[in-house]
Amino acid sequence: VATSNYLSFSEEICSGGYINGCENMALYLRAANTDGAYERGVEFTARSCNLGDADACATLAQDHIEGRTEYQDLAFARTTLARSCELGRLESCRDLADLYARGVGGEADNALALEAVALACPAADARSPDLCVSAADFVLINMKSSEERAAQVRDFTKRACDIGHGVGCAWYAEDLALG
Repeated sequence: VATSNYLSFSEEICSGGYINGCENMALYLRAANTDGAYERGVEFTARSCNLGDADACATLAQDHIEGRTEYQDLAFARTTLARSCELGRLESCRDLADLYARGVGGEADNALALEAVALACPAADARSPDLCVSAADFVLINMKSSEERAAQVRDFTKRACDIGHGVGCAWYAEDLALG
């Protein structure tokens, strides 16, 4: 009875536009081992994403990338991951950059990939030192050698170092030493 009441309440508050209710339903249903439960969980994940839950959008995108939904939809995954990035989930910005660079879910677009990877490493954001090093690595791999590439790598490694990331500081110091 307690579980039934909990689920009824969660579904009711989800219907009222509260993300937590949708999250609760999604988590419960995804873990349930009954027919159709996972698919219903995906529906609640989508509702949570539509209400502005960046983590739910990332999960929904991954579901479509990995084909854990009724059908694999890479274009939908790319759009949903972009929403997650816009909502502030920095890891989604990095993952979106990868989709843009590889042309997953649409045409390959290095300019959009670089914009997305830059969003993964906002200046002085203490949540992102690993993502800043990852952004520098992404630029090294995906851009041709140029002054612009060097400046972007330097910027990302400096950001990582400013936040206190050891590898970021080492890369930044090496860049400064090499000029």
